[in-house]
Amino acid sequence: MEIWHQLRNLFSKTGHWPVLIFDKREAQDSLDLSPEDFYQKTTDEFISLAETLDIDLWLKTQAEKHMTYQNPPRCPPERFKERDNWWHHRDGVGFLNIASYNNWGMPVPDHNFLILVPVKEAWHVAAALKLHVWNNGLIYPWKEELIVHTALFKKWHYKYGAELVSICPDTSNSVEFKVTKPPQDRTEALKLAWEQFVYCDDVINQGANSLDHLAESLIATERWVFGWD
Repeated sequence: MEIWHQLRNLFSKTGHWPVLIFDKREAQDSLDLSPEDFYQKTTDEFISLAETLDIDLWLKTQAEKHMTYQNPPRCPPERFKERDNWWHHRDGVGFLNIASYNNWGMPVPDHNFLILVPVKEAWHVAAALKLHVWNNGLIYPWKEELIVHTALFKKWHYKYGAELVSICPDTSNSVEFKVTKPPQDRTEALKLAWEQFVYCDDVINQGANSLDHLAESLIATERWVFGWD
């Protein structure tokens, strides 16, 4: 993480954003992408599509399509102590994939690989790496995934200072962010928690258990983790 921070702070000079990846094969796959014609669009074209996507409308549309997003699980504040099993968001320090990956019952790898992605803006990384980690491709075609990833990365980057730290596209289908401007009050945290739930419902279904728990965990924390299982 020290090296990641050093390289992140040099981004304005180098034009390369650092991303931590677990194993050698995943790192090679990310660096050795198939020709652009396989994807039919270039990185710049995906970025342009993401910039034109109304991400708030997309979130609203997803909620209209899927009833679970309209009524996420809730928990009265007085019951927080009784249901404190939102383990992967609970600690506001460290990073799940890197420093505390065994929170998911998996061993911390002996080596991590760090790749440098040439991009103009930090939030362009999803498009540059052709990121698609959702496991429900029948619902979300992977090209739509890539555009949504990029659009949400942009929104959260400017609003909350969210910066991509690590990805595990093949093993655990996860992405991880360092956050420099987290929400400071419950109202804003609940709004963000709902966005994160629509983006990755496992943050509640296999993690926080309720929108309220997730919102509480987002206040003043520097770490966001999303995993699709």
